[in-house]
Amino acid sequence: MTITQNRLRELVKYDPKTGVFTRVLAVPGKRAGSTCGCRHFEGYTAIKLDGKSYMAHRLAFLYVTGENQQNKTVRKDNKSGFAGVTWDAQASCWRARISVQGRQYFLGHFDVSEVAAAAYRDAKAAKHSFNPQVPS
Repeated sequence: MTITQNRLRELVKYDPKTGVFTRVLAVPGKRAGSTCGCRHFEGYTAIKLDGKSYMAHRLAFLYVTGENQQNKTVRKDNKSGFAGVTWDAQASCWRARISVQGRQYFLGHFDVSEVAAAAYRDAKAAKHSFNPQVPS
């Protein structure tokens, strides 16, 4: 998904009780306040924003909660204690990585977990600008 929660809220309003999206801004052929979306061939509702089509149920999740997986807390079985940092047994060091729109980015190997965590924090601030805080 390429649209951010902030941009989505600039373009549409969402009513979680009804599941209806309405336009905040007028676009060619559609006036502000009009209902958004049309039935997709598989039965889902699709909404076109900024020239790209999105499934309405995914936009609803983004509108209400923010980007999927960006607010996850550190798992209890995480050995480093830091988000985005894992032990690489093969290399015998800490590895930092971040996921952006379903794609993994390797941030490096580090001797100290705190340094790997700092690399993750920097990458999160740069790549997740809509939610730059690291979950605890």
